Amino acid sequence: MAKCSFCGGKIPEGRGKMFVKITGHILNFCNSKCQRNWKLGRDGSKTKWTEASRKDRVPAEKPAEKKAEKPAEKPKETKPEEKPAEKK
Repeated sequence: MAKCSFCGGKIPEGRGKMFVKITGHILNFCNSKCQRNWKLGRDGSKTKWTEASRKDRVPAEKPAEKKAEKPAEKPKETKPEEKPAEKK
């Protein structure tokens, strides 16, 4: 399974277009939309709808939804153990 040279999407066998440059470099495109955008000189990682862009824009960890926080438990007060009276 080939990968689109512009958007980074998977191309099933028998689909898409293969573009061979004069230098021998092979570019695979999943559809004409990707091919036209590449021809216009656009960068796939900067185009919002591409998979390459989604990978670059991994969202920062979203803050967890605020749940009702339990009030902090107060430390239990312990009575000091009584020591036997010392004789003088």
